[in-house]
Amino acid sequence: MRIISQEKIQSAINKKEVIAAVMAGFINHAKGQSIIPEPMQFLFKNKDSELMGDCHVKGAQSSCEDMFVVKIASGFYNNAQVGLPTNNGMVLLFSTFTGQP
Repeated sequence: MRIISQEKIQSAINKKEVIAAVMAGFINHAKGQSIIPEPMQFLFKNKDSELMGDCHVKGAQSSCEDMFVVKIASGFYNNAQVGLPTNNGMVLLFSTFTGQP
């Protein structure tokens, strides 16, 4: 498994290639070639039942690709008060043949 930093991803991005890939994805989705399950949501409350955070898990697969993706994003609203980022997340890419990241 490889973990790629945000800086490395941003330095490797070619805007024309990104736009072409996103457009191809939308076209494939319009043709019914996407599998997009319903998102999952977790809500985290404190002892007083006040919402303090959430986590969303989303995924997708295209029959045109040999991989699928899972995105996990969280938001914990009081983190800034203790010097932590409010939002965190990751995108995981897996092989549809082996399940390997």
